[in-house]
Amino acid sequence: MTDDPVGRAREAAGILDSAVFKEAVAAVEKEFVERAVEAAADDHEATIEFTRHVRALRAVVATLNQWALTGRLRAAKQEASHVA
Repeated sequence: MTDDPVGRAREAAGILDSAVFKEAVAAVEKEFVERAVEAAADDHEATIEFTRHVRALRAVVATLNQWALTGRLRAAKQEASHVA
């Protein structure tokens, strides 16, 4: 990890855009969905709980992406002010 704000923002965006990260998130989401489907017949509360897990995971990923975007924008603004 670098101390440069622009480099950090690019690195964060690269991690979130990486195939490894996307595959990991997809695998976790798939597991939650499968467990929700399996629980549907027997346990309505478990189905709701796993559905909430899917929603929470999606919210976390969206928040991470927003933070990365915010970091890129701040870094670009900071870089532009140093150039001017």
